[in-house]
Amino acid sequence: MNKAKVTYLQNDSGDRPALDTIFAMAQKANAGDKLCVRLLPLIRLGLRDIEKHGIPDWDAFQDYQFVTTESHGFLVTLNVVRRLDHSPPLLELRVHEDHFPTDRQKDGYAFRMLFFTHYHNGTQYICCTESMIMKLKSNIAFSKMVMQSLQMHADFIRNPVKYIGR
Repeated sequence: MNKAKVTYLQNDSGDRPALDTIFAMAQKANAGDKLCVRLLPLIRLGLRDIEKHGIPDWDAFQDYQFVTTESHGFLVTLNVVRRLDHSPPLLELRVHEDHFPTDRQKDGYAFRMLFFTHYHNGTQYICCTESMIMKLKSNIAFSKMVMQSLQMHADFIRNPVKYIGR
C-alpha cells in the first residue's frame, strides 16, 4: 500500500506545468533525445519511491534518500528530494544528467520539480507544481519557478478542494 499519492496541480490557465514537462520529455525521448532518455527512468524511480515511502514532515525532513531497484536489479541510492529552506514549504525532486546528487557537480543538466505535501483523509498528497530541465548553474528560471509554486501553494491553502477534491 502506498503511503502517498502524487498529484500534479493545475494552474489558472488549465495547464499542469510539472506533468507537462514530463510529457514533453517523454516525446523528446521517443524522438531520440539522449538527455531525456537518461533522465526519465530516474525521475520515474524517484516518483515511485516517493509514493511508496511518503515524505517526512517539514520539521523532520533532512536529506532524504531513496533506495531504488533499477531494471537490471542493482540497488541505487538517490538523494533526490531536498527541502527548499529559503521557500518553505516547498520541496524539490532533483535528478542530475550524468551523476548522482551526492557526486561532485559538473556543468550539466538537471530535472527539477517543485512540490509540497498536504494531508487529507489520512493520505499524504505530494502536490507537484512546476518542473523544468535546466543547466545546473541557472538561477533566474528556477527563481521564477519557485515564485509560481509559492503562489500555487497559497491558492491551494485557500481552497484545497479545488485541487484534490473532497
